[in-house]
Amino acid sequence: MVAAYRVGLPRQFSMRRGRSLAIIRKIFTPLLGFVWCVVFFSAVLPTSVLAQSSEEKGSKDQQLALPSAAVGEISALTVGSSQVAQFRRLLLPELFPLVRAGVIELEALARTRYDWKLRSGAEDAAAAAALQSRELAAEGEIPPAYRQEQPPLFDGKDKSGALNPTEILWNAAAARWSFPAATVSQTVSWYQQGKFHRELKLQSLRVYPAKILGITAGIQLFRERVQLQSPEVLRGLAFLTYRFLGVDEDIIWSYAPAIAKARQLAGPSYADSILGTPLTLSDLDVWNGKHEVVEPSLQLTQEALVPVAGVDLLTATPGAPGCVDQQGMNTRAGSDLVSRWATEGRSAWSIFSSLSYFVPRQVVRIELESRDPFSEYGRQVLTIDQELQVPLMKLVYNRSGHPWKFVMGSLALVQSSADPRRIVRYPIILVHDYLKDETLLLSQSSGTFCDGFSAAIPETALDLRGFTGQAAASTAEGKANSAPRG
Repeated sequence: MVAAYRVGLPRQFSMRRGRSLAIIRKIFTPLLGFVWCVVFFSAVLPTSVLAQSSEEKGSKDQQLALPSAAVGEISALTVGSSQVAQFRRLLLPELFPLVRAGVIELEALARTRYDWKLRSGAEDAAAAAALQSRELAAEGEIPPAYRQEQPPLFDGKDKSGALNPTEILWNAAAARWSFPAATVSQTVSWYQQGKFHRELKLQSLRVYPAKILGITAGIQLFRERVQLQSPEVLRGLAFLTYRFLGVDEDIIWSYAPAIAKARQLAGPSYADSILGTPLTLSDLDVWNGKHEVVEPSLQLTQEALVPVAGVDLLTATPGAPGCVDQQGMNTRAGSDLVSRWATEGRSAWSIFSSLSYFVPRQVVRIELESRDPFSEYGRQVLTIDQELQVPLMKLVYNRSGHPWKFVMGSLALVQSSADPRRIVRYPIILVHDYLKDETLLLSQSSGTFCDGFSAAIPETALDLRGFTGQAAASTAEGKANSAPRG
């Protein structure tokens, strides 16, 4: 203003001129700054950044170059924190931050040496039409007669050809009853804040009565018993579960040998912690939940790296009449690798990675909303192989909507030379509790799979009367043998 009067300009004119210049500066100053930045960074941008951008654009080509599992020595590609950008498309949201932070490294291969099927090619073709025509009963239930069928039960699609998440869940459950009676020895390695804490040993037995007895009456789906073998102070502590078709709750009993008494638990207790560990009964095969108490919805399908326990079929040998035995899982020279490495100080993630390969598979992501108001689980996200239709990973949220647990199972298919049926197993399962910062490895050392009760799987071991006493069992036994609801 002072300068304007000195050159003899009118005050009004000088004010208008000042406003115009201010507007021009507001418009053109940011524009000139943007142009200057473009020129500057084009001239001085490091070639390494440009190379990194080109590398990310070409990441798809690198993903397709995963090594094959050729005959002889296997040479896998290690996917660690330095390769995470190139493989981001193949890493699920649960795995990506773990790989980026260096918590776990993945040994990746292009494929396994076996096909991911529970039936032979001829059986698949013969069953295709029958599977397409099958439908679920009300509220996502399966008709009782289906309990005698070999897996899969459905084609996993609705009438329009779209994926049906409820049918996929039932196929995942049916994969376990190719042999209707099974017993598996398992070792639990428990870590707290990244350090090995203690070890437990379990013995689990499961039978499907309808398939063993060849009946369609009754609403019982399976009986399962999980018993601790060590440490000695806990030996004999056991849980017995009866699961029924429909919305009826599981009947669960726990037995404490110290007081020689059993007590009945509520149905939602299937998702409760076992002895304060991150493990629950519903984690024993990645997802072991009850179909009718969740509302499934399809999230997406994608290609992703998933864990497998070796590149070949695991071999089972003929055992007792009607049984096959599978030995030597996670063992070398008679030594349990998981137990040895855990006591030597190796992390749970490192052990899991050492006993697993990761191969790209087309997977289905299914979200489960709980219909049970008493369940501690808010929602769950399952990762299921689209072809084999078995669960591979599970992310659990609590009722507050925060991530609670991550469960990942390394898949194996077991087959005997004398029997064409394949058995779905998880030689090693990792369970991580985000809230407590605790990790657990559940490794399987051996298993026996039978067409019925045997010396290894006696009927009395799963008899509720023998578990709790005659009087306490009468109500549940009556329900187990009742006719299906109308």
